[in-house]
Amino acid sequence: MMWNDIAVNVISGVVLGVFAALVTLLFTERRANRRESERIVDSRAWEKSQTRLQQQAEELVGLRERDMAAAAELYRVYGSFFATWKSWNSRPVSGTTAALDMSAPDRTSAERRGEFLAKSATAEGDLESLLLRIAVEHNLSFEQRAALWSLRISFKSLRYAIEDGLDLEWWRSDQHGATGHDGYRSYQAFKGLTAFVASLLLTNTKSPVPLGHDPSSALREVTGDGALFTQHPAFADAISQETGSRGALTSRRRKGLEALAIAEKLTQNAVTAYGRNEATATPV
Repeated sequence: MMWNDIAVNVISGVVLGVFAALVTLLFTERRANRRESERIVDSRAWEKSQTRLQQQAEELVGLRERDMAAAAELYRVYGSFFATWKSWNSRPVSGTTAALDMSAPDRTSAERRGEFLAKSATAEGDLESLLLRIAVEHNLSFEQRAALWSLRISFKSLRYAIEDGLDLEWWRSDQHGATGHDGYRSYQAFKGLTAFVASLLLTNTKSPVPLGHDPSSALREVTGDGALFTQHPAFADAISQETGSRGALTSRRRKGLEALAIAEKLTQNAVTAYGRNEATATPV
């Protein structure tokens, strides 16, 4: 009987041992499978993150290349505008009044004036194309949109002058008396706006436009009537000071002065920000 008990105990021990081994093996296998699944998931997640990072890097490279091309186009448009402006102001005029007074309309032939109008309109059209590209491919700040709107208004000045048969009286120096002061300011603003937009393209370090970005909204603002900017507290006071003492103004003249006030305010803000950065910069 004792041997039977011993045998039963041995057999029970063996069975329990085998059962424990099987349970341990099963648990170990399941654990190994779970770890392998987790490793696969982690590996796929890593691969996805790497793919996403690569895609973002490629998008940034593509945006950078497009910005470089846009900057080159801006330079070309600026040069085209400048050449047309200088050619128009240097045209032979008929009539002693126009020859003596640059503010008096001349009698340039309709055909010749049409040629200048075509050139100025081409420059405006090229700028419109550039504005579309910038609005679609960039998440523009309020100030950047205001600068683009002001530059667009400035570009119209040449066409308006040609239509009226007048020189575009912009000056590189403030040496033309009280009447020439606005021309000096307008030219400085035009150059400042062009540099502002070029800087936007050349130094842009932001990511591509986010999902949900509405380029049509930015484009409408940049190419619209400008009320969003002219009535904004950031510029309203400067515009009021610029236009308030000038009496009755044509809509074209008012828009030009509004764009001038905005451009000078943007320049002032940029100078202030630059000075602040210089003051807080750590010496090398």
